[in-house]
Amino acid sequence: MEAALLRDGVTFLDHGKQLHLAKDPNGVRLQMDVLGPSYDVVVDQLLVAVGRAPNVEGLGLETVGVKSTISA
Repeated sequence: MEAALLRDGVTFLDHGKQLHLAKDPNGVRLQMDVLGPSYDVVVDQLLVAVGRAPNVEGLGLETVGVKSTISA
C-alpha cells in the first residue's frame, strides 16, 4: 500500500511527537516535530493515524489460558 501511495505522490511524515495544524489560504499548515527533522509544510489533505488496538473480543483467549492486558 505504501509503495502505491508513494507512486501517487503521497508524502509520509511519520514518527511525529508534536503536531500543530492551522488554516492556510492554500490548504492546511502542518508543523510537526519528529525524531530527526522537523516539518513546516502546507498540505491539501491530511491523514492522521495514531495507533490501533487488537480486536481480541470473542476469541476465547481466556479459555485457553492466554492473558491479555488490552482494554477497550
